[in-house]
Amino acid sequence: MKTHKYVSQLHKLVGLVIGLQILLWVSGGFVMSFFDIERVRGEHLMAAHAPRPLPPTAIPATVHRVAGGRDIRSVTIEYRLDRPLAEVAFADGGRALVDLEGAALLSPLDAGWARRIAEADYAGEADIAAVELIRGDPPQEYRGPLPVWRVALADDEETTLYISPESGRVLARRNRIWRLYDFFWMLHIMDYDERVDFNHPLLVTAALIAFLMAASGLGLMFWRLGRRDFAWLGGTRRKK
Repeated sequence: MKTHKYVSQLHKLVGLVIGLQILLWVSGGFVMSFFDIERVRGEHLMAAHAPRPLPPTAIPATVHRVAGGRDIRSVTIEYRLDRPLAEVAFADGGRALVDLEGAALLSPLDAGWARRIAEADYAGEADIAAVELIRGDPPQEYRGPLPVWRVALADDEETTLYISPESGRVLARRNRIWRLYDFFWMLHIMDYDERVDFNHPLLVTAALIAFLMAASGLGLMFWRLGRRDFAWLGGTRRKK
């Protein structure tokens, strides 16, 4: 039997095996694109509770003093930046950072604090290249709340940190690999604008078409394969 016939039969057999996996991939993608992620997580049945402020007696005196009379929903106290800090969540949705030792309200954090937080968060050795407060029109790579501090590091990975001026938390970490991954994620979910929606009609339609194509191709593969396609295996065993 000529080499090209062996290759042709091998191609058919490999196509049959990988075709099963492709069908599973495509069918899984279709199912995931069809259902809203909120229903998958059960969030559509999650009860909503109105924010309820803490009683003043449960709030540290320093926090209560610098809160400015706003109703406080929660207080998280932890050691950050070499000092005890309290992250305060208000009933109106806002947040603030309080220095417990200095009894001072740190929020909104200035560029100096953003720099200190970035230096504490970053494990590399590169210097900070730029610090910028973004109030509107954020870059594509950041999809969180505004305003936000953007701190760019001068390393080979082009690391960028996005820091909340309210809580002092690092809200997002970006680098070259993340940007490459995000580009292919955009292609994968076919959301070319915000890159977050994988339940839109275009993706569902494309997934359904791909599923039909994979299923029909697999059916054709079964139909076209015959006993003669496996004859060479028996011939090889006899030669041994």
